[in-house]
Amino acid sequence: QDQCLPVFVRNAAEEIRRLLDLGDRAFVFRDKEGRVVRTRFKPGDFCFLVKAKKHARHIQRELDRLDIRHTFYKEPGLFASAEAESVLALLDFVASPHRRGLRAAALLSPFFGVRLDELESALSNDPPEVAKLVRDWTKLAGERKWSRLFDSFVFDTALRSPRGPDDREFDRRFAGVRQILDDLLAAKGSSALVLEDFADTLRAWRDGDADAGDEASLRERETDEDRVQIMTMHASKGLEFPVVFVPYGFSQIVSTTGKFKPDSVLLTDADDRRRRVFRIDGKPLEGDLDARQAQAAPAAEAFRRERRRRTHAGNTRLPRKCVKGV
Repeated sequence: QDQCLPVFVRNAAEEIRRLLDLGDRAFVFRDKEGRVVRTRFKPGDFCFLVKAKKHARHIQRELDRLDIRHTFYKEPGLFASAEAESVLALLDFVASPHRRGLRAAALLSPFFGVRLDELESALSNDPPEVAKLVRDWTKLAGERKWSRLFDSFVFDTALRSPRGPDDREFDRRFAGVRQILDDLLAAKGSSALVLEDFADTLRAWRDGDADAGDEASLRERETDEDRVQIMTMHASKGLEFPVVFVPYGFSQIVSTTGKFKPDSVLLTDADDRRRRVFRIDGKPLEGDLDARQAQAAPAAEAFRRERRRRTHAGNTRLPRKCVKGV
């Protein structure tokens, strides 16, 4: 699987690029009833299903290589992200603005966008726009006007503007920071006495010492722009896409009587439609297992059922076309 994955993802990304580049020319295919269908694809018509966040890296890298905009739907780990660290740096700085280390971390964050080669000058000269913001923020914090303070974090800083025409992370960064600040405001806005209360809460979420809610750490949709979607099979429940890529549909190998056998197979139709069919029903365990293996059989079968259930969920996310690895 590790050897097949990069090849599959590269071919899938190139196929998406080819279909998007058709422009006004329609892509022609046959639906399940055999009728000829003509369609023009847009990025949001494509979806990659993955088992976990870490499995999306190959996909993101290949899509970036071909300049295909993409987003991770309900991506987990928001409170352990770079955006969360930026929010922490700003909260710590505003709470103790005279500490040089905290000031440096805040200046380097997206809220001020100071480059590393400019940092020493910014620390020595104390830019007037930064000094004014700190005065305003200190006043708002002293009055516990948390909503106005957080709005100023977003709209009165460099965070609101892309770093340049090629800043591909702007939407993700901006949406992530806003979501974190909204979550903090909802959790502590009525009870926080000092700014440090918000920083302590975010650290507890990041470190797993406090629960922010079942889906609080999942990124919300970062933009309304049409993009290729990447998501876990679990998050795809209830959604459909015209074309779905399942990079992890490769046959799995399991051990039975000391030999390795595939418990599910990928078949190719003999007709000229060249469809790929994934067999997900599996096979029962062999009857010649020894006592120890027989005892473990129920757990092994439960594992297989769960894997088949997830695969079935992936297969039903599409009205038109599903692409798997062979």
